[in-house]
Amino acid sequence: MSVQDVVFRWASHQQELTGVVLFAVGIAYAFFGFRLVNGLLAILAAAIGFGGGLAVSQFADSSISPLVPAGALAVVGAVAGFRWPKPWVPLSAALAWGVLGAYLFEQIRATTPIVAVVGFISAVLGLFFGMITPRAMTLILTTLVGTGLMIVGFVSVTAGIAPVLNGTFREMAGSYGMLVPVLMAMVFVAGYSYQSMQIQGDTVTGAT
Repeated sequence: MSVQDVVFRWASHQQELTGVVLFAVGIAYAFFGFRLVNGLLAILAAAIGFGGGLAVSQFADSSISPLVPAGALAVVGAVAGFRWPKPWVPLSAALAWGVLGAYLFEQIRATTPIVAVVGFISAVLGLFFGMITPRAMTLILTTLVGTGLMIVGFVSVTAGIAPVLNGTFREMAGSYGMLVPVLMAMVFVAGYSYQSMQIQGDTVTGAT
């Protein structure tokens, strides 16, 4: 079972309100994310801290739950990501690009070693571009995350109000590996273009 299947199954078992919230937050980040980027960086920094905490727990006292260092570093990461966002752009970009690269190759049924290698290379590229073009990467990050949340929110909402549509979409998404990535790309282009125009408008009017 792919990661996409797991996420869609989880979304389909949530309340419709959860789906509405996910979809609304997705729209906010996909089309207005440059105004909300600190919150996103805090979440991604918390995820990085949580993963780091789980890794550290492997070398800690076995009597301590792995969730203790993971949770502590997640909180530290969240605070640091919100308070000092700029250094976290490259790290967050590495995380997002790594996940995206691995996801895309999983969708074309690549073997696990290839998925891992592509994920690593994508993460390195994300880190590199995050360092040299942080402004552009900020837009890419917010639009990418927002697009993903919109898709997951759609699955969650339709599971409650239109189960036939939900089942058909999930079946097609499972049969045609690139269906969801293509849909995400279409929304991504629209969101990125809109955010770019908004930033240009703010620059002209002096809002940023």
